[in-house]
Amino acid sequence: MNHMLFLLALLYFNSFKHYLGEDLLLKNKIIVIGSILILLSLVLLIYARNTSNKKETFDVQNAELVIPVDSTKNLKIPIREIPLLYDAWTDGMDLENETDIGLLEFQYNRMQPEIIYTNDTTYYILINYNSGVKLCDYLLLKYSNSLLESLYLANGTFSDAKVSTTNNMIAINFVQSEGADVNNNIAVYNNIVVVHTDSMSMRSPIKNPYTYAVETYDWDENMLHIQYIENGKTKTMYLIID
Repeated sequence: MNHMLFLLALLYFNSFKHYLGEDLLLKNKIIVIGSILILLSLVLLIYARNTSNKKETFDVQNAELVIPVDSTKNLKIPIREIPLLYDAWTDGMDLENETDIGLLEFQYNRMQPEIIYTNDTTYYILINYNSGVKLCDYLLLKYSNSLLESLYLANGTFSDAKVSTTNNMIAINFVQSEGADVNNNIAVYNNIVVVHTDSMSMRSPIKNPYTYAVETYDWDENMLHIQYIENGKTKTMYLIID
């Protein structure tokens, strides 16, 4: 449209150029009308460029988690189908406000769902949200034949997870770090949570979160063996989990 107006202005000048030396009034009219057409074409050109460069608004309602299963397969799960996650993610946000939508998109881009255990067609997916500089909230999502269950786990930074040899429990290890000491050693403390995979229930905390530093932990059937440091002393814990 803007190009057509520009060409029209040129044609307008060309078609009347033989009059320009004969009639001063006609000459002025032609100049004014031609200038208006050129100006209008420039305005439309700027508008078209701004419109084409305008970023699409992030669609909160239809946002999906895309979770890699392998090199050829992804799980796609709408966040609205995970109420625990959706409610926490959008809490206090105005879904009609451009700034709030931008913040939601920023947090969405920081979510990094990860499958930590697969049992046949059932996937156990760790999802981080409310991510800060170092720490996040985490939940565990159970995806089984499109049926979803979720469980809040902890705030911290995910380190690793180990499945029991009986295949019905997962120990999930979170860490938090504190400031460096006089030798520039950064203290790292742990919080191991244990989830029963069938019932999607969490065992009571092993110890007060982030008051101990784990050296090693492992399963022996339904017994969790943890070696840790507390108050400067190395200790060992054996937990039988039913």
